[in-house]
Amino acid sequence: MEDELFVKDIDDIIYRRLIKVPNEVKFFFPKLLKNKVTWVIAYSDKYLAIHFISKKNLSRIEEYKKDGIPEFIGLFSDKPEEAAFRLNDNVRNTFVHKGQVSGKYSFHLKKDNTLIISEHSMKFNTGNFGELTYVVDLSFVVSYGDEIVKMNILDYIENLIAYYIKKNREDDNS
Repeated sequence: MEDELFVKDIDDIIYRRLIKVPNEVKFFFPKLLKNKVTWVIAYSDKYLAIHFISKKNLSRIEEYKKDGIPEFIGLFSDKPEEAAFRLNDNVRNTFVHKGQVSGKYSFHLKKDNTLIISEHSMKFNTGNFGELTYVVDLSFVVSYGDEIVKMNILDYIENLIAYYIKKNREDDNS
């Protein structure tokens, strides 16, 4: 029941910040967020991630599920030496746009991180399933730590989405 309420609260933030917004605000959004929006919420004891998914990636995810492959295999590693991007503790509003990683995990999160991943290409050798290639369309990721805990993680998600919207406006106006 608690998880259902948690997911509902996340959905409410998404609707309020990204879907039920005026066209003047949506003007600055990427194409992915301008039409019908699909997202997946993934969480563990280490992080919470909201992955926005294109139609192409939705098909990929459905195929992966049929084959028993995690939707975003290779995106996060528990071991820093295995990751291409290693964040330190307390790093906020990291924005990785059009990153490309081949042969390694993409990210190693530490405590109290907030991260936006946009149009990030992955090529990952799984061993069992061979080499898999996919793109992370748009993800908002927050890791737990000393400051970011379950009681306040939604505030950090909302602030990260607000930062993303502000950054898109600024980038479009520059």
